[in-house]
Amino acid sequence: MASIIKIGDKWRAQVRRRDHKPQTRSFRTRREATEWATAPEARIDAGAEPKAAASILLGELIAEYRRLRDDGDRPIDPGGARR
Repeated sequence: MASIIKIGDKWRAQVRRRDHKPQTRSFRTRREATEWATAPEARIDAGAEPKAAASILLGELIAEYRRLRDDGDRPIDPGGARR
């Protein structure tokens, strides 16, 4: 759930979720802040927001790269590019 707090005469909406980059914006009204905060939360819940790069392990990246190359039309050469 987003944090909506009053800062001076404005309202700040902050969306923080584990493994995702925090998102913050300021608005004139609390209603605008609440409405804005629902969009990034919905994208995260739907899996449409990318995870923060620091939360992905190198081994996972390599495995995903290999999977994508195997599924595509250019598989990885097991001998490498050495000649």
